[in-house]
Amino acid sequence: MYSDQPLYRAGALEPIAGYTDALFLVDAGGPVTKYRDQGYSAFFGIQSIRPIFGLGLHGVFMIWAHGAMPAGYGAAPSGMPAAALAAGGSQVYPAPVPLNLGSYGFVQLRWTLEVFAMGAGPTPDDLDLQISFGQIADYSLPQIAGRYNMVDQFQSPSDIIPGAVQAANKALPAAFPQANPWDEGNLTEIFWFENNPPTFTLQNNGAVSVAGSAAGLRFKGFRYMLQPLTPDKSWLPQFVAGAWRMAPPGVHVVAVPLVPPTGTTTY
Repeated sequence: MYSDQPLYRAGALEPIAGYTDALFLVDAGGPVTKYRDQGYSAFFGIQSIRPIFGLGLHGVFMIWAHGAMPAGYGAAPSGMPAAALAAGGSQVYPAPVPLNLGSYGFVQLRWTLEVFAMGAGPTPDDLDLQISFGQIADYSLPQIAGRYNMVDQFQSPSDIIPGAVQAANKALPAAFPQANPWDEGNLTEIFWFENNPPTFTLQNNGAVSVAGSAAGLRFKGFRYMLQPLTPDKSWLPQFVAGAWRMAPPGVHVVAVPLVPPTGTTTY
């Protein structure tokens, strides 16, 4: 999907590229050209790769709360919506500032959705999560917006188990999966470059308002520090991302689409 590495096709949570590879970043309208006026190309070398996880207390990055944060989960991240999630309604956390990366930063992340203290009436499977980059919906077709539901998520089984509150442990699932949920979660894998994190929209498709609850994401993946490459006379034609392009010779190139193709640009 994003590279020709067999481990990725098998679902393993592995870096999509290594220190001797180059990334070719593709925006909705084509190659990322942010640094072209400085003489750089859309190819980036990799200076550093580090695993990242636990982005928040208890490993949860909160994206919505009805009011106060769950006990033991600290203060709400900057800009997080804190309001009722009415039946048929939604709450939007637009491009969270805490997920900004700065110059040359790039991340590869998988995630699972976790909800807290649903109360009587609504259930976790009433909630859908939509991810978008600017106005471009991810996991979508041009006429249908894709939405993630916890029914497709590995244990806690169909995620009927809420997150633990302060001074409590999360309950054990009824049965454990016969697979690593982070490997099986390869379809949730998202990427972003610099200060362009996704927008999270939590939708309540149930018939009951969700009160006194909260929701967050558990992230696992890799953080990269990139270096834009300067083309020179040694570069040779290479077929990359659907076209012949002048590319660094003898280098394995991994093309990474940052957003779905729409013909417009976000960078």
